[in-house]
Amino acid sequence: MKIIKQGKSKEEIEAILKNEKQFECATCGCIFSANDDEYRYDQDYIYTTCYCKCPNCGRNAYQLKER
Repeated sequence: MKIIKQGKSKEEIEAILKNEKQFECATCGCIFSANDDEYRYDQDYIYTTCYCKCPNCGRNAYQLKER
């Protein structure tokens, strides 16, 4: 067998299957990831905002946008 294009790593595939997202707390600066059963989201007609309780300080942290 010959690989033409390398796929995602095992860790990346597991994160996709868990619908894992990264969050950043504006209060304490903590960056963490959470599975889909650990975060919540608000949705309007255009935007979806994901948020989760920060494991460090307990405040709401919002999804870290890819730069």
